[in-house]
Amino acid sequence: MACRRNMVIVAYLLRRLSYRVLVLAGVVCLVFVLTNLLVKPANLILPTASGKIKHEHLRLGLDAPVPMRFLRFLAGATRLDFGVSLWQDKPAMQLVRERLGATALLALTAGGLALLLGLPCGALAARWLCLSCRPSRARRPSRRSTSS
Repeated sequence: MACRRNMVIVAYLLRRLSYRVLVLAGVVCLVFVLTNLLVKPANLILPTASGKIKHEHLRLGLDAPVPMRFLRFLAGATRLDFGVSLWQDKPAMQLVRERLGATALLALTAGGLALLLGLPCGALAARWLCLSCRPSRARRPSRRSTSS
């Protein structure tokens, strides 16, 4: 019986893990499409009248076929190498690390506030629902006889 239950738990965990892998693959594809195919990065950093756009496309590797660019993107993402920021000309991971402390502080503060406000509000709502769902007790005649 315990072995069967363990197998069910393992199957459930494997199914959940496979969903996460699929979601991660979808997010990676979406990020690649949004950053490489919808908008040309060289057009973002240079004026449209500039003759340097072709040179910038070559420098950024945008002249390569899309599958090759996707494989290059995947290889960089596995090494956490997301290239150089187009606006600040610094490595992207360096910029992320610089802001990680403030982001963590913001997330922890928001989570703490959610707990401080959510738990009491949830307890009050549960108590209110519990009281409103009880059937009203009609006055029952007492068992004592009224005649003495």
